[in-house]
Amino acid sequence: MQYVKTIIFSTLLLCGVMVHAQEKKSASPKKPAAAQSSTGTCYTDKKWKLSKVEKFGQEKDPGPAQKNDFLLLKADNSFTMMYNGVDKFGTYTKGGVLQLKMGDGSETWPFKVLSCDGSSFKVDYRDGDTHNILTYKAE
Repeated sequence: MQYVKTIIFSTLLLCGVMVHAQEKKSASPKKPAAAQSSTGTCYTDKKWKLSKVEKFGQEKDPGPAQKNDFLLLKADNSFTMMYNGVDKFGTYTKGGVLQLKMGDGSETWPFKVLSCDGSSFKVDYRDGDTHNILTYKAE
């Protein structure tokens, strides 16, 4: 008899914990992602000049080869940019990760949008195994 009581008590206790755990989850829903980044309204049709480069946790000013680097994402999903002093152009897809497809079809660069507030635009571009956190300022 004691064995049956223990099983019933354990089952009721387990059910109570599960119900309580589910109530906690529904009480604090996740915040939705910022609409600006996913729709592109924050970063489109602005010329963004490279202002900071972060690699391996160290933020620095752009180097000599990057001093004129910029990014222009147009509303028609085309882009022009200068990266390390080299002009690039092509098309892109909007979203939390911008896929910049070069005009010659040679490659696609993923730019993960970290933040955008209208005057500053921050992306994570992975070049091989290196994360490049690029911060652009609106011109």
